[in-house]
Amino acid sequence: MNKSELRKQIKEKGKIFFQNPHNKPDASFIIGQKICASSEFKNADVIFAFMPMIDEPNIGVIILEAFMSGKKIAVPKIRDEKGEMEFYWISSHEKMKEGPFGIYEPEGTNPVDMNTVTDGSLLIVPGVAFTKDGKRLGRGKGFYDRFMAKYKNKFSKMGICFNFQLVDDIPVYENDIKVDKVISA
Repeated sequence: MNKSELRKQIKEKGKIFFQNPHNKPDASFIIGQKICASSEFKNADVIFAFMPMIDEPNIGVIILEAFMSGKKIAVPKIRDEKGEMEFYWISSHEKMKEGPFGIYEPEGTNPVDMNTVTDGSLLIVPGVAFTKDGKRLGRGKGFYDRFMAKYKNKFSKMGICFNFQLVDDIPVYENDIKVDKVISA
């Protein structure tokens, strides 16, 4: 199965999953609990999070726990349509606006200087599908693959998804980057 076919298959499974209005919040909460209990989260001073799309786990509980634990939090902004993404620091009262692809981004102008980020930070990575050993199928634009390749030693990479998004295999190409761990519910 190629990547395009796999994306279609996962989208169909998602239609069934999202029919029950309790599935997304319940699974999102469990995912949040698992991440917050992980050593990667506990040991990280910096959490690179994301603002979820409608079909991705809600990570509000993770961001809240990070703020309450005194961690720094950054979320991405799409710099251009060519696939460049950079992270910006957010505060607990950060205003968000809708950016490209309908993803909310911080209005602030406080970009993360990746040269100052210490090793051991945590990058929480969304995806369309994952394998248990960390292969990831994104949406096809390569934003996260390029970011992870550029800063590969700065953070632990943790993929998150709903259980229906776990698959046995994903076609992998040279530019595809695996995550270190996958959390699902």
